[in-house]
Amino acid sequence: IAHELYIPISADGQHHLPFDPSVGRSSEDFGGGPLALLFLPSLDLKMSPRLLQGDYDYAVRPAPLARVAGGSMNMEPRSVAAAETGDAADAAAWFGGNFTGGTLKPPFNARTETAGNNVAYFMTGSGAYIQNLVFGFTGLRTREDGLVGAYAPVLPDGWRALTLRNIAFRGQHMDVRVDRAENGEVRLSRQQR
Repeated sequence: IAHELYIPISADGQHHLPFDPSVGRSSEDFGGGPLALLFLPSLDLKMSPRLLQGDYDYAVRPAPLARVAGGSMNMEPRSVAAAETGDAADAAAWFGGNFTGGTLKPPFNARTETAGNNVAYFMTGSGAYIQNLVFGFTGLRTREDGLVGAYAPVLPDGWRALTLRNIAFRGQHMDVRVDRAENGEVRLSRQQR
């Protein structure tokens, strides 16, 4: 099914479109709409770096963080998208929306679906937060031959390292670490448990 999906592309081939050009839409600022979801690891669409960057510039970057952060599932595809394009600063900003968007409610920082409601505990939003760490900053993807580095790992400025402990995958357990070498290069390592 995935190989047969129709995802329209701009006439110049620089980015995908949220709808076929023949579909009218309101004048409301819709931005790229669902295009941010193309970056989700579960879709794992094969794109050239140029098309990947074009989709990011068209559909993700223009969305105001303050508006998008009001939904707890909105940060993950955008932060993963930024990480896939190698933009650590944007990946960190989108990731930060998990904490500044108003979806964590006192007294226990229970995650809600949106900033404007109290539908807690919203597990899907928490799952998205975890996917951001596993698939965004590490660049890892699920493939036939296992959990592989499909994109270069990124770390937000000021982070020395990120360690994900005891990730279980196909019966194996591992620790995954993203850190900076002495020369500043971000690198990924895995250690079996």
